[in-house]
Amino acid sequence: HWDPQAKPVLGVGGKINYSSQSKVEMNDLAMPEIPGLSNEEKKGICFGKKPSKIEAVVMAFSWLYGFTRYQKILDQPFSPSVGASQGPKIALISSGVYSKEQALISHLDSSGFDFLSWENRPSDDLGQGTAAALYLKRLMPSGWALLPLRVIGPFGETNSSVIFEALKFASERADVQIIALPFETSIQSEALKQGITMALKRGKKVVFSHGAAAGLALDLKSDPGLFEITVPESDIVMQVMDHKKVKLSGMSAALMSKVAELV
Repeated sequence: HWDPQAKPVLGVGGKINYSSQSKVEMNDLAMPEIPGLSNEEKKGICFGKKPSKIEAVVMAFSWLYGFTRYQKILDQPFSPSVGASQGPKIALISSGVYSKEQALISHLDSSGFDFLSWENRPSDDLGQGTAAALYLKRLMPSGWALLPLRVIGPFGETNSSVIFEALKFASERADVQIIALPFETSIQSEALKQGITMALKRGKKVVFSHGAAAGLALDLKSDPGLFEITVPESDIVMQVMDHKKVKLSGMSAALMSKVAELV
């Protein structure tokens, strides 16, 4: 079990440090040209150098942690898909949702997707997506269905391509009315902007945090389907996933409040 006292508290999928709990670390895999390096040095950058003893221990611990979490959290089937009669369907683009969370089972659509592992079990190993869904449940106990789309990994990491693919997936689903992105990014992402633009053009309502898609075209800024959250609420600590505590940042809480208004 993850001990919340042993790690920095995470919010909105946040960056792994003690100073920020509101941004996702985006790792866009582009190798810059670095002048002055020998061929061997370039090979070391591309293919990885031999880890130190400390790094090897950390890697072994991370593997063991990941393996046990996979058995307990990730390797779990989702219940059969709920019908559209549940109400508006919300595509939650985040860290996935814990499939055994009793309060959410009746809302979960089993046709979601994990864009990191590329499989149809978008289970949550971070807690942020589950916490956001539970906060929505607190605000709106019934009348909605949730389509979880996993783009954030266990350490709050993501990249532009998976977010774009998730937005494309949600945009092409005729049964999705609302797309929620309860996080901010550490960089401005052209792919994120293109994905939001695609969703709006397909008639979806898109709710995102201030700064997540900076630089959207002005005509899109006035689109009636776009809801940019700029004023945060108070941070909220939610208990999720076998008693794990996750801090949902005020910006994420405000975003889910807006989703509740739209349902």
